[in-house]
Amino acid sequence: MKKALNHISKNVFIAIAVIVGFAAVVTAAFLLSPECTTAAEREARINKFKSGFVVSSETEIDGHIISSAYSGDQICLTVFEPEGKGYKLVTNAYRPIDDILILSAPVNGINYDFCWYNGKNITSAQVTYTDADGKQSSSVYDVKDNCIVVSESPDGNYTVSVSYTDTDGNVFE
Repeated sequence: MKKALNHISKNVFIAIAVIVGFAAVVTAAFLLSPECTTAAEREARINKFKSGFVVSSETEIDGHIISSAYSGDQICLTVFEPEGKGYKLVTNAYRPIDDILILSAPVNGINYDFCWYNGKNITSAQVTYTDADGKQSSSVYDVKDNCIVVSESPDGNYTVSVSYTDTDGNVFE
């Protein structure tokens, strides 16, 4: 009887050791795996704050990924910076779905304005900067693929305005 109990104890110990070892391997793989390396993983990260967002487009600048996303009633721009073998979310902004969204954020010490509009049949975007003296400068971007506009911000105090034009010539500001 005592021998049978020792045999059972050994089997239970071996089973527990195997389960603990397997759990340790799975946990290590999860903790060491890169985060936000795919658009689907970045979409899941965006949805940790507010649910229902779908990534619409992404662009890369100097190793950072900028994602645009929409939900039923909002749009979002999110900046992910490299971290290890993956990316971490560093900043994001939300607006109502019919608005133009401008997110100002630094990327490796350079300030950028990221602009996005989730309109249909959009062909171009015009970004206009006005400095403290009232001097304006504008740039026009092709956005036929609903891409994110990336514009390096000017130095000093400025205001930025963005307008989008669709295939029928309608302007959205």
